[in-house]
Amino acid sequence: MGGLTEVVPVIAEVPGGTYAWTDRLSVLPQ
Repeated sequence: MGGLTEVVPVIAEVPGGTYAWTDRLSVLPQ
């Protein structure tokens, strides 16, 4: 994940019914 001091990560719902951390509106691969 990126620096928490710069961007606050938000939880976004992704296809599949799982949740992934998004940083700067970019979904991180899991």
